[in-house]
Amino acid sequence: MWSVEKNFEPIQVDDLVSIRAPFHENPHLKYDIVIEPKMSFGTGHHGTTYTVIQLMKFIDFKNKSVFDFGTGTGILAIVAEKLGANSILAVDNDDWCIENATENIEKNNCRHIEIQKVDNASCNKKFDVVIANINKHIILDNLQFLNDALAPNGNVILSGLLVDDEADILQATQNFGWKHLQTKSKDNWIAIHFH
Repeated sequence: MWSVEKNFEPIQVDDLVSIRAPFHENPHLKYDIVIEPKMSFGTGHHGTTYTVIQLMKFIDFKNKSVFDFGTGTGILAIVAEKLGANSILAVDNDDWCIENATENIEKNNCRHIEIQKVDNASCNKKFDVVIANINKHIILDNLQFLNDALAPNGNVILSGLLVDDEADILQATQNFGWKHLQTKSKDNWIAIHFH
């Protein structure tokens, strides 16, 4: 079984989102998310998760559909629902992540998130927002699938990327006509927002 990370410290993203374990006090920000800190990636401490949440503030999620590729703990899917999304498909290829994400979705009383175990980003659906917080190579391998999943005028956030990866990602996405809006960085990690 997993080892719970007892040294998990609560974090806050821009005085908007708090991410904490069940044993932490609620800081009463607008969005409070409780994550069971097991071994799944995505407690908000990592620079990629943090910067994706920062970029999510710039998107209107109200009544939108979201594809969360590489969901990990489910944290970004949970944030998307808290921000107003009403249909979220969160996928991962790891059994531990699926189980942990399912637990966290229940713990946060989310009602609009579907979890699936998959091997790639092929999904035969269109989404208003596509989020992939995974790593450069998996993103590049799945870029066509991610583009296929994007509804017209949709938003894309790519992360799990190092600062040095940005040029390669911008080059690779040119074929799809995505407009690069901004890049956020933290601890040498980046998240990139396209429209």
